[in-house]
Amino acid sequence: MPEHLAPFKIKILGLESVKRVQEVTEEEMAQCGVNRISHAKEGYFFSAFRTEASGSNWCFAEDAYRELLRIPYRNKNPWLWLYKVEVVKNES
Repeated sequence: MPEHLAPFKIKILGLESVKRVQEVTEEEMAQCGVNRISHAKEGYFFSAFRTEASGSNWCFAEDAYRELLRIPYRNKNPWLWLYKVEVVKNES
């Protein structure tokens, strides 16, 4: 999409951290969009795309995070660059 047609722009404010997938906390995963879903007596499960109980939810937040970022499982523990960003309305 041409830049002038985009409704929003992402302004990078800085690099927050560089870490491995396994070092990302559950709280950071939630900030990126991983949902913690209650499955009643079964406890909590996680999903990147669902907000309700489903047989397709993950047992571990890290698996839902990999789904969200589309990280293949053959890459066991890739490096992540976590940026601080701001969404800005495109005035063009």
